[in-house]
Amino acid sequence: LLALEPEVLLLDDPTAGMSLEEVPAIIGLIERIKERRDRTVLLVEHKIDMVMALSDSIA
Repeated sequence: LLALEPEVLLLDDPTAGMSLEEVPAIIGLIERIKERRDRTVLLVEHKIDMVMALSDSIA
């Protein structure tokens, strides 16, 4: 789907079911998409520490 170059990426609990070892890779991927592709990421997540680290704003 990223091949379609969406301006907004919607992610619903992207780390659900992942081990603690896998989560940093997903966080890095989200950050790279956000920064390198200059995309808006709308994220629903239950891990508040991850949300705080990734977010420019929280609603």
